[in-house]
Amino acid sequence: MQAPAGWYADPYDPKTFRYWDGAAWTGHVAPRHVPQQLQIGERQAERNDQKEAAALAKVAKRDEKAASRTAAVEARQQQVSEWQAAQEAAKAQKQAYANAAKAQRQAELEATEESALAYWADVRFVGEKVSAKAKQTIRAHGQESEQPWLMVGSGTAGVLAAFHDRVMIVKTGTMTSFMAGAFLGGRITTFPLVDITSIEFNGQWLTGVLEILTPSYQGTANKDYWRGTNRSRNADSNDPWTLSNTLPLLKVVYQQALPEINELRKRIVESKKTQVIVQSTRSVSVADELRKLAELHREGILDDAEYATAKGNLIAGG
Repeated sequence: MQAPAGWYADPYDPKTFRYWDGAAWTGHVAPRHVPQQLQIGERQAERNDQKEAAALAKVAKRDEKAASRTAAVEARQQQVSEWQAAQEAAKAQKQAYANAAKAQRQAELEATEESALAYWADVRFVGEKVSAKAKQTIRAHGQESEQPWLMVGSGTAGVLAAFHDRVMIVKTGTMTSFMAGAFLGGRITTFPLVDITSIEFNGQWLTGVLEILTPSYQGTANKDYWRGTNRSRNADSNDPWTLSNTLPLLKVVYQQALPEINELRKRIVESKKTQVIVQSTRSVSVADELRKLAELHREGILDDAEYATAKGNLIAGG
């Protein structure tokens, strides 16, 4: 350094001055005085830096919280989306099951209806419409593939069903069972043809009662169509609505069904005809008979021709 001697900024300590003797640094030092204005400026700059740092830290913290909230919202939205997708999948699966079950029920219903149509195709229906409940009951009481040949419907009074070997009077269904004195139950009675002694119809001007008579059910009283109708059920022991062997029937329906009723009467008579099977029995064997013929031939009672003829007939009748 070729500067003249004097006090200069200490190269070893920025806070002090060091004396330069013109040739080298001496050991003389003095404190370095910074102007007050410069100190104030530095402190203000320091405070500004701190404020800026604090503001930046606050912004950074806010941004961090915002990012955290955004991430939480996105995660929640993802969960909601996944839940909605699962719900839609479950709903679609449930709908698919429902559609399959509905299709199966429809197919079963169509098959049942087709079977029912085939079952009732050859049945003669006379009178009022027979309820589905009555049909179900009659079909349940039949043998497999067996069907009645005649159905006489009498509305809420019930229905008569005739099979090849029996007759049924069915009183089922809500209103019919109530009128029969067996509310929500019913009266279902079967009469074998061989047990039926007679079929009577006690008719009035517009109405009447069809009655099946057997050894257990005798026609001991006239049955009026309206008898017991306005009384409590089962109050009258001769009420045709509640009796098991009677069917209240409009007279016009009986007249419509008369040809079939007459055919039923004929079948009842035919069921009572006994078939006698005569079986030939022998108390003596053919061998014994042949020995007797041979003995008669030896004794001369039968000649050769008679013996041959009797022997042939005996063997042939064997």
